This record gives sequence, C-alpha cells and structure tokens, in this order.
Amino acid sequence: MTQSPTSIHETVREHYAERIKNSASCCGPSNCCDTSSNLYPIDLLTTVPSDVASTSYGCGDPITLASLKPGQTVLDLGSGAGLDCLLAAQKVGETGRVIGVDMTPEMIERAQDNAKRVNATNVEFRQGYLEELPVDSNTVDVIISNCVINLSPDKAQVWREIARVLKVSPLTVRRDFDRLAHERLCGGDVEVARTGDLADRRNGGRAVGQRGHHSGGLQ
Repeated sequence: MTQSPTSIHETVREHYAERIKNSASCCGPSNCCDTSSNLYPIDLLTTVPSDVASTSYGCGDPITLASLKPGQTVLDLGSGAGLDCLLAAQKVGETGRVIGVDMTPEMIERAQDNAKRVNATNVEFRQGYLEELPVDSNTVDVIISNCVINLSPDKAQVWREIARVLKVSPLTVRRDFDRLAHERLCGGDVEVARTGDLADRRNGGRAVGQRGHHSGGLQ
C-alpha cells in the first residue's frame, strides 16, 4: 500500500510542527508531557543535554518499560524530537541500533540535530507514517511508542505494521497478552512490543494489544 495523508494526519502534523517551532508542550496549558513532571527517572534524563531532556511530547517512560539490552534493534513510532531514541541508543550500545519514524519534517530535523549533538551514531530518523513504516520486515527486536498510536486514524493498520517489522520466528509466534507492556497516562498511550508478543502474524497480521485507544485531543 501507499499511505496518503488524511485530514487527521495533516492536522496532527501541523499541530506538532507548530509545537516544535515554538518549543511548546503538546498538551496546551497542561504540563503532563513535560519531563519535569516525573515522566522519567532523573538519572536517565541527566544523560542528555537539558534542553533535549525537556523536549518531550510523550506521556510516559517507554525506556524503563522496555528493559532494553545491548545489541537490540529498537524502533520508535512517532519519535518526535528524538528523546526516547537517544535514551534507547544508550541502552542498546554500539552493537545495537535505534530507528525513529515520524511524519513531521520539523521533528525529524530537530531529532537529527539532537543526535549529532550527543554523537549518537547508532540512531537514525526516517520520515514516514505509522500505517506504512519505512522499515524492512523482520528486522526489529523492540518497538516503543510514546503517546502516538492514539493519534493514528487507522490503529489496526499500525498494529499490522508492528507485526510485519518485528522479528518473529514462525516457531515462537504466540498470543501473549501479559508480555505486552502497556501504560495509559494523559489520555494517550505508551506501548512496548517485543519479539514474541504478536500472534497470527502470517494470517492477517493481527497483533495482540490491539485496544481501543482514544486520543487525548489536540488542544
């Protein structure tokens, strides 16, 4: 398929482009997306420059939830200004790899600049849609997403794409709800999907954890 932007995509993209240009929170007057509101452990945030650490458009801490290991390939859905990718890059180390995907050019540009500042050579950012990820099949160990899947107009397709890109052996594919870490905050979602979390991958690509996420709204 070739994803064409919908009116929802355009609205979301314009909203976040304006936010990053003005260094504003994604939540309007609310500070729930501000890293100063204890979204992340302090010792994690101090590993990146303060202005990078303070630029978050998420609603939780997928890095701690993911329990990342050296050598893993991590994909961040809706990577924004790159904070979660940069934190993940530290966890997977030089032998690992982190890919951030975002549809907003302004976010991609800021994320690339941030990666250069901290010399994160194991991170790359790609412009694209969650409904048609610019990522090869069977190449990713862990997928994280921080308050982004809830903004997609076609969440079922996002989960099919998650199933496509995750490394899953046909011998180990199984339905396992317990291993899909999920946390709901701020009316959004934090998701972590790992190899082995998805079922029926070859039969329609339906993924476990497919829930009725609702958007917190654009204010």
